[in-house]
Amino acid sequence: MARKKKEKKRPVGIQEFEGFRVGDVVWYELVDGRVGRGKIQSFSVNDSAGPTLCVWDEINHGYRSGLVSKASFEAPPTGQKVLNRAAARRARAESTNKKK
Repeated sequence: MARKKKEKKRPVGIQEFEGFRVGDVVWYELVDGRVGRGKIQSFSVNDSAGPTLCVWDEINHGYRSGLVSKASFEAPPTGQKVLNRAAARRARAESTNKKK
């Protein structure tokens, strides 16, 4: 028997919104005021707070939502410091796991 051809997955939902595209890496502000950086996974236009983006956060490690109006391609003044702190936290966690 011949193999069945796989269907290509078509993107679902909005792929581009206000200059941002799914897959872009952006800086954004979380609801509690912290800074996040991550890859855009999807957009939500029908949110009560306004248009939001769903991001896989590199700093806080998880899916987060943020307002599109508070997202940017440029890092905020404290952005690099936040990234370095998160990398150091990850390195410490890995080193304590190796010791055990």
